[in-house]
Amino acid sequence: MKYTQSSFVNSKSTYKDDSGLHLVFTSIITEKRRIVHTDTEKFAERNRVDIFLSTLNSIKSLPIKTAEFYLEFDETTLWGEKLSREFISNLPYKTTIVNKRLEYFKDWQKASRSPLVANSKQILLFANDDHCLVPGNLDEFVRIMNLHLEVTEIFRDKQIMVPLSHFPEAHAFVPISKAISRLIKFKGNLLVPVVIPIGAVIMCPKDFKYWFNSDFTTGLRFVGPENPFGPSIRITNGYYLIPKFEMFRHFDAYSHIGLNGWPFQVMDTVIKSNRNYGEIVADSNWITTNKLKTPSFNIAKTYLIDSQLPGDRLGFSASILKSNSIRLSLESIKSINEIYRIDRGHRYISYLNLIFTSRLFRMALIRFFCEIPTLLLIKILFSLKSFRGYIFTNNLLYGMFINGSSHGYYRYMRILIVERCKKRFSKFFKII
Repeated sequence: MKYTQSSFVNSKSTYKDDSGLHLVFTSIITEKRRIVHTDTEKFAERNRVDIFLSTLNSIKSLPIKTAEFYLEFDETTLWGEKLSREFISNLPYKTTIVNKRLEYFKDWQKASRSPLVANSKQILLFANDDHCLVPGNLDEFVRIMNLHLEVTEIFRDKQIMVPLSHFPEAHAFVPISKAISRLIKFKGNLLVPVVIPIGAVIMCPKDFKYWFNSDFTTGLRFVGPENPFGPSIRITNGYYLIPKFEMFRHFDAYSHIGLNGWPFQVMDTVIKSNRNYGEIVADSNWITTNKLKTPSFNIAKTYLIDSQLPGDRLGFSASILKSNSIRLSLESIKSINEIYRIDRGHRYISYLNLIFTSRLFRMALIRFFCEIPTLLLIKILFSLKSFRGYIFTNNLLYGMFINGSSHGYYRYMRILIVERCKKRFSKFFKII
């Protein structure tokens, strides 16, 4: 059975929005991958057009007012270009398409100064085609979007962004931010420092424009804030306003930071298209569960949901697992529990349940106790004015310190060395 786009795309005429959220979406849709993530080999039939369309389908319900798409297709995906254009034209907000992704500084500078950016209240920046809004967290998106406007008015000396994706990484930096006295608490929410923004973010138009006041790329390609082809965006006064619940999930999940398996498994697409006819042949919804145990079937389309219901211990356990799988964060747990309101005794029962059912949580707990001496050492070192001043004023070192917190510092240094070697010898071995 074939489905038309109208079966899953809302009509523009029914969409009402009083927000000033503007989407800037830039990507190349291609089957050529720089990095092949763990566990993706079993998805041989999953193509990038379906991933892109599933991403678009997931964000159609967001309170976006206008959108600019900077898109390219190559010989591996050209069959889906017309289909993608039709899909974008049916999104429930005003859209503009430019047939080229933002690839050099001048492209980004022009985009950051577009009238639509200038007339917006907030920017939703996507520099990837594969970050999908997960089920059940639209309310969290609206909450954090509105909170972002409030926070930016109060902390005017800082660039405040909301990290929509890379959820475990953001929470993993909370204990370290506290150790270096850089953690900010605001109305039960947490803000942590950021030097290089990654993934999808909400930000202010003025900050987006400020990024491209002067050329820092030395003429090299620049395809996103975290740029694999040259210099990345580096911010000296940046802070992440961390969501309480995971809102966006990378389709290839979190193997890049060592998280594999349930509930961080590689996800399949909810839209399937036929490349021979250039049309959508099926669409479906995610399957949601509140059970911590690994599903016995259809795991690739199953999502461990955050219920966000006061008193729901299963929802609380799921939220704690997803936010604390890299590093246990007591501040994060406290912040999340402001929604669930689980009493102390039942929280301990939930922790025991997590220990018995989740290997990831057990590893995070072990890591927590092993890292206590490291956190104490960091706290002592950053209490020294000379050391603190040296790190905080060295944007490169500070960025490595922050980014390494999510990967693990040993693993992060190994990744950096490999990437530097690839770039250094790419001309000879054509690695990149």
